[in-house]
Formats: sequence, C-alpha cells, structure tokens
Amino acid sequence: MGGAAFATNVKLDVAVQREVELLIINGAECEPFIACDAALIREHANDVVLGAKQLPHATQANRAIIDIESDQAHAISAITQALADAHDARLTLQVIDTFYPAGGERQLIATLTKKEVPKNKLPQDIGILCQNVGTAATVARLVSTGEPLIERIVTITGSGVNAAKNLVARIGTPIASLIVDCGGYVGDVERLIMGGSMMGLALSSDDEPVTAATNCVIAATADDLVKRGPEMPCIRCGECAHACPASLLPQQLLRYSRLNDRAALAELGLRDCIECGCCDYVCPSHIPLTSIFVAAKNSA
Repeated sequence: MGGAAFATNVKLDVAVQREVELLIINGAECEPFIACDAALIREHANDVVLGAKQLPHATQANRAIIDIESDQAHAISAITQALADAHDARLTLQVIDTFYPAGGERQLIATLTKKEVPKNKLPQDIGILCQNVGTAATVARLVSTGEPLIERIVTITGSGVNAAKNLVARIGTPIASLIVDCGGYVGDVERLIMGGSMMGLALSSDDEPVTAATNCVIAATADDLVKRGPEMPCIRCGECAHACPASLLPQQLLRYSRLNDRAALAELGLRDCIECGCCDYVCPSHIPLTSIFVAAKNSA
C-alpha cells in the first residue's frame, strides 16, 4: 500500500529469509499534496497498531517502530492512544521532522536508525523491513474480519477540484466518480496527476480506475504547475548533488546517460536513484534530469 506498491508477500518472504529484527511501519507521507496516510492514522489508529502487532509475528521481528511526521498532531495523538491501549512493549512511536522525501525507504531508515542500506542491497539485508501504515491496517482487517484489500483512502486535491477531500474508495472506482464526490471540477484543469506533485504520473483521462497504488489524484490548473523554462547547458553548480537524498552525483549521471555508458552509470549508482525529482527542482538550467535517468534505467 506504499507509494512504490511493492508486493507485501514478497517483502515478507525476504524478511523471513534474512531474519529481520526491526519492523518500520511508515506513516510519513511520501511527498507534498498526499494526505491519505495521515487520514488513515487519524481515523483508524487501532487498525494500524493491530497490523503493527501482526506483521512482527509474520516476520519474527522483535520490535516495531511507527513513524509519523511532526506536523501531524492529530495522527500522533491517535497512535499514542492506540499504543497505550495495545499494551505491547514491542511497539513504539517515533516522530520525525517533516521534509521531502521523509517517507523514502532508505532515507527513513537512516533517519530512524542511523544505518545506511548498502548499494545493491535491501533493507532486509541489514535486518530491517519497512511497511506502509496502509499495509498494516489492511493486514489488521484481514486478520480480524477476513476482509481482503477491496478499498483504500485516496486524496483528491488540486486547484482544479471544488473541495479537496480524503475519500474511502473501492478498488476499481473511476476517478471521475471521486471528482464528483468532491464537488466536480473548477477552472481549467490542465493535468490530472496520480500521486504527488514531485513523482506523480499524468493520467490520460478520469476514466482510470482506483488501484491499490492510487494514493492521491491532483486536478492541476496552471496555478499548480510550474512552467519549465528552456533547457540550457549544465553549469556544474552542484545544486543537484546537494539536493539528492540518495547522495548521488546527478551531473555525472547526466553526462554518462547521454553517452549511454552503462558501466559508468552502474558505478555511479544509477539504480539507487529514487526518481524523487529534487535535482529537477533545483536545476537552474531546467534540465529534465529525472526523466533522463528514468529513460537510462529503462534502456539498460
């Protein structure tokens, strides 16, 4: 149920094989505009905690951390009460600073544990498993009622919708129906984006259905979209490297992506790029770095 939509059973299988010791239940929204996880925690904190109790049992982890960003006071209060009611010493709450991309798996692990996931390794290789709060709540419902994954909370937002809301939507519901539930469109909607403002994907139409990965839909008008200026040569200012949360060298990745030098890209850690868009955002030359890196990955 996280932003990357990795299959839970696969992550659990690897966790058992690696004998993980720590489970992280991630309640940090992965990027701006998205508010579905905070809404879930506020309204269903007991389900999140019950799932946090069940997942260590499935993986044999001996402790679990639920993390929430510091600006979510109501969610923090709800989880604090749910943890008190659970009486489970294995579970703790950790409040983290609000920054992008706080919810990125490797960045979150570094924040919570001061450990770094090595290159070409998984968190399970260092004894840690991350699961989204939505996954935990879904596991809780499966265990307690037998209900499978049939619905999720979706954030509907943007200047192009009449009233931004978090809606409980059945899987398969047309996005157009959710827009109607938010009072319909207003203004000139230039783009529908599934996901957040940094990593979201443009939708071809609002006939697209809600899936397990549909955490947010942005009805974006011109006010929401920053117009990209004409691309100019890289001036090697280093701002992209400073902004990169994965500690990569985007200007070097750009050079070797354009040369299609696969060996150099592998050495520079192209596969460790999380496609967050931070380098794009700060680039004064308006170079579409992220899309170039995505294309380089796909051509490998």
